[in-house]
Amino acid sequence: MALRYASGSGKTQQAPFFYHQGAKISPHVAAVETPRSLHGGEVSVIEDTLRGRTNGMLARWAALLARTGVSPNTLTVTGFLGMAAAGLLCAGGSFAAAGLLVAASSVFDALDGALARITGAVTPFGAFLDSFLDRYAEAAVYAGLLVYYAGASAPWGVEAAFAAAIGSLMVSYARARAEGIGVDCRAGLFARAERIVVLIIGLLTGLVLPALVILAIATNATAIERLILVRRATLAPPQPPGAQ
Repeated sequence: MALRYASGSGKTQQAPFFYHQGAKISPHVAAVETPRSLHGGEVSVIEDTLRGRTNGMLARWAALLARTGVSPNTLTVTGFLGMAAAGLLCAGGSFAAAGLLVAASSVFDALDGALARITGAVTPFGAFLDSFLDRYAEAAVYAGLLVYYAGASAPWGVEAAFAAAIGSLMVSYARARAEGIGVDCRAGLFARAERIVVLIIGLLTGLVLPALVILAIATNATAIERLILVRRATLAPPQPPGAQ
């Protein structure tokens, strides 16, 4: 399919970028804006499903919280502290208690955004803080599990926890870095919601090592998938005006 040369104003001459299959591509591939369909995947299967089924409930809870005057950032920090405490419980081998705390912290993580929308307190810093602390929160749980397995002289557990931590961080980094060059990169099965669900199930059932192995494999596979998708999105070569 030929590239369509266009300008930001809609004119078809003297344009600073090109279009190819719905993607806006700069001549220097400095920014690529791709439609969601190009990636062939959802943001998060579990997250999308839960969001569709719980939006009303979250909105009601957020409305009640709004009456207390609590801020969305307070909920964000509270959720992070809960995850950090869960990491400490994991280090001590209290997996079931850690699982309950991770589940409770996830509720706070879901409510902060709902509260921000209801109260009109949506801010760029709030969104940044949420993502920033999410990374530390996950890392805290993995670190706790790594400490536990190191103390138990279980190398498989140490390696699985380390690989899962790296994979989880790379999934998030791949999206953030892709968006830095203008690529909407949210494809892949193991986004944060899926990772948290697997962690909770593993901790509550005591099947922690199998959960870590699943996370180690699936998160790194998702990161690689995002790498491939960004490559595809940025490979469309720009052509001069009038090219067919």
